[in-house]
Amino acid sequence: MTRQPSVEYFTPRTEGEANLVDMVVDALREYNFTDREIDNFRSKEDIASIYDKNASVQRMFINIFFNNLLLSIDDMDTSQQRYAIVPDGTLDRWILLLKENVFPLVRDYGLLDE
Repeated sequence: MTRQPSVEYFTPRTEGEANLVDMVVDALREYNFTDREIDNFRSKEDIASIYDKNASVQRMFINIFFNNLLLSIDDMDTSQQRYAIVPDGTLDRWILLLKENVFPLVRDYGLLDE
């Protein structure tokens, strides 16, 4: 039986379950984003509000966050980069796709400077 999204949202992260917010922060740091940019990411309401949520909810909200950032770029088509924001698959692959496809535009357009 599939769980309802609202039930999923209120299901706490289990002990030992990955914290995807921390994973993205680590990946941003590896990609040489500044401390200010990383703090800006962490402090965004959509991100701060999911810090203690389970990985499934975190992934959904992080994906929406980056998709919306890319949609804010109005002088180029970001379809290819948005296709790389995947809702399933391994966490390692998910982070790799963000680093290879999403982070370059986020950096180039200064989308975490705000």
